[in-house]
Amino acid sequence: MNLEGFEFDHIVSRKGKDIMLGQLQDYVEACIDNEECSETKDHYICQCPYCKTAYLHDHTYDGPYTKYKLYVKKDKTTGFCFRCDQAYVNASNDDQVSFKIEVPEPEMLLGDFELTKLDNSGTWRLDMFDDFDKFDAQGFEYLVNKRHSYFNKLADLLNIRYSNHNPVIPFYYRGELIFYQFKIVDPKRHVTRRKNSRGEYEEKVYQEPKYFTPPIDHKPPYVIEHGNNKKFIICEGTFDAIALLLQAPSYTPFALLGSSITDYQLAMLRTYIPEKIIVYMDETELSKKVVNRLNAFINYADISIIYSNGEDPEERLKRLIAEEQNIQWIK
Repeated sequence: MNLEGFEFDHIVSRKGKDIMLGQLQDYVEACIDNEECSETKDHYICQCPYCKTAYLHDHTYDGPYTKYKLYVKKDKTTGFCFRCDQAYVNASNDDQVSFKIEVPEPEMLLGDFELTKLDNSGTWRLDMFDDFDKFDAQGFEYLVNKRHSYFNKLADLLNIRYSNHNPVIPFYYRGELIFYQFKIVDPKRHVTRRKNSRGEYEEKVYQEPKYFTPPIDHKPPYVIEHGNNKKFIICEGTFDAIALLLQAPSYTPFALLGSSITDYQLAMLRTYIPEKIIVYMDETELSKKVVNRLNAFINYADISIIYSNGEDPEERLKRLIAEEQNIQWIK
């Protein structure tokens, strides 16, 4: 078929993938020459010729087609459109094409992602998680009474363990345990008094942290995987993510463990090929900064913000429960 003046053959691979086989290299070079292409370190990003042709010939097609969603590797051999799910493979008229051709998965077209896990050689080892208590009355009481009552069931569903009464929250990536974090239920406040050079007493206060995160090369996000993991909601902390599991049940919570998103967290998010992302940080200005980062790296997704004046997702959940309102309000 002719797409925007370039020839492509539509074939279906043995794995059932739709493949456009043809003049991909020529098409991308034409887009570059016409300045209809953006560029990242690993890819050219163009309009998908199939989406564009379909829209021009059928206005009932779900347009518009103007947003660039065809990602093509820098060597111009393969590409993938995140709008119509068409894979593209370059082949000239002289190529001997076999139906054994293997098209890479979409996530592989987005560049390499090397998973970082807590290893088993340091003070805090990944295999220690199996040794933590499966139940602790004091730790469980903290979750149900101090956080919210839904932990009565969520504690087991999320596989939360306990160490010295402190809940230990496991982190998973595609079902594999990669990390864990401690919630300190009773952080101590230490006050010391010492004389200064003038002979006056000064107080110094040290507050133990509310969380303990074992050292790791790349801080992972806390992701609660469920469903098809194509719609994500981004927040700050682990307990915010758990609260959003209840308030946005059709979304995958993705907690940054802080107020900004790191390069590593962005790379991990991209491997899920998200179609829709909501950002819900404690403050709207923080959400806007995260969105700016997302737009630079995941511009094929629908990205929006939930505005907040300082009330975090867990605080909002508690308020909705107290006011006996519907807690599943994020659609």
